[in-house]
Amino acid sequence: MLEALLLAISSNLDDLGVGFSLGIRANRIQKSMIIIIALISGLTMTLGMTIGTVVLRFVSHEILNYLPSVIFVSIAVWFIWEGIHNDSADSDNNDGFERKSLWKTVWLGLALGVDSFILGITGGIADYPLVFTAVMAFATSYGFIWLGTRVGNRLKGWLTDYSDFAAGGILLVLAILE
Repeated sequence: MLEALLLAISSNLDDLGVGFSLGIRANRIQKSMIIIIALISGLTMTLGMTIGTVVLRFVSHEILNYLPSVIFVSIAVWFIWEGIHNDSADSDNNDGFERKSLWKTVWLGLALGVDSFILGITGGIADYPLVFTAVMAFATSYGFIWLGTRVGNRLKGWLTDYSDFAAGGILLVLAILE
């Protein structure tokens, strides 16, 4: 069980940085957004564990390694572009991520879920308990995003004029580290 918990934690550490980035950018993050991302994490862990080694026969491991980075960079560029094109009169755009949330949330959940999927494959090979591991993937994803958004939201006051750039920069760092 400890191995399954560590697998869930390691597959969702990116969620902390993404949560921080979202917290800097938005006035508040809806719990439904966090739940959607966490559900995707739990589902991708389940799918990865279920599929196990079969996926490696059809999809290159290198492609799966780069996919989250490509999505992080895309969202980062979007944030930075919005920061450049954001005028001060558009003050209610601070929660722009929420207003266009479903599409971005699903894509972000999928980007973060790739790690859960890949690590889920290894968890399936190692015969970790499926339900426990998937529930832990959900719980750690939710917890990390929630914590990250709270910390990011508290620091946002210092970064108000540069929140889009800071959020995009954090996502670019995550993409590079990925």
